Order: sequence, then C-alpha cells, then structure tokens
Amino acid sequence: IPFADQRYRHRDLAAKFLYIEYKKGIVNTKKTDLDTFVRDFEKKNKGATREVVAQVRRGTESTLASMVAVFEKKDRLLRQVGMITLYYHLFRLIRNEKIGQVPRNMLDVFEKERDVNRKLAEKDEQPDATLLEFDSHAQTPNDAYALNIRLRILLEYLKRKFDVEHDENIVRA
Repeated sequence: IPFADQRYRHRDLAAKFLYIEYKKGIVNTKKTDLDTFVRDFEKKNKGATREVVAQVRRGTESTLASMVAVFEKKDRLLRQVGMITLYYHLFRLIRNEKIGQVPRNMLDVFEKERDVNRKLAEKDEQPDATLLEFDSHAQTPNDAYALNIRLRILLEYLKRKFDVEHDENIVRA
C-alpha cells in the first residue's frame, strides 16, 4: 500500500480484513464496530478456539495473497483505505469463486473512467450517473450500505465492460 503506518492505518486495515472474514461478508467497519469485534472476539467464540482463529486467518491471508499477485508495490489504486476495503471484498468473491478473475488493468480502466467522469460532471457534460453514485458512496467508506452499493456498481461495470460474470445475488440492490 502506498501510505505509511501513521496513526496505525495498517493495523486498522488488518482489523477490517479479519472482521470481514469473520463475518463472511459486507459489514460496517467503523471504529466502534472494530473495537467491539476485537474486544468481544474471544468471548463470543468460547475462548477463540484455534479452529476459528485459524479459519479467519487462512481466509484473510488467502485473499491478501491474491491481491498481492495483482497489485503493484505502492500501487496508486490502493491510495484510499475505502478502495482497499472494496478490493478486499472483490478478491474475497474471486477466492470463493463467485466471480471470475479480475486483473489489475480492469481496475485501472475503472479508475480512469471515474476520473474522466468527475471532470465531465464539473463541466456539466453528461457524466455517467452510476459512476457519480459510486463516488458519492465513497464518502462513507466504512458503511456497509455504501460499500454494498459500490461493490454492486463495480461488479456491474466489470460485467458490462469486460464480461466478468457474477451471480446477480452476490450483493443486494
């Protein structure tokens, strides 16, 4: 990732990934949610059995390994924590064979189109409303509702632009 661990940002991301893996899906990843997860993990899991811990760890490491294989060192696509979390969900779906492979160039094209679309919006030149919706929900990166919408928009974009198939029921509309 292209930013330092100032204010424990790397640890915050690690906690988010572990929490997402534990809950097996899209969840709120606000500070209070993560604090509660860390504080109550052992209590709710009867002493956090080795099996539960190992399962969460394996899933998280597997998803991160597939991300490392796609992204570059200090990748500009990973500048924002909210996008990293979104990509984590995307690669979790790939790992669980819910969607096909998504190489980096597809994500790069998506980001470039978002940039162009924002410039069109600034000039009032008919921007893509769906990409603007994605950007508006990026303002609340730790909100499950907003993350769900952003993931749905990204999956629809990948299907439309690159024919990446996915189950329509993966994310709620």
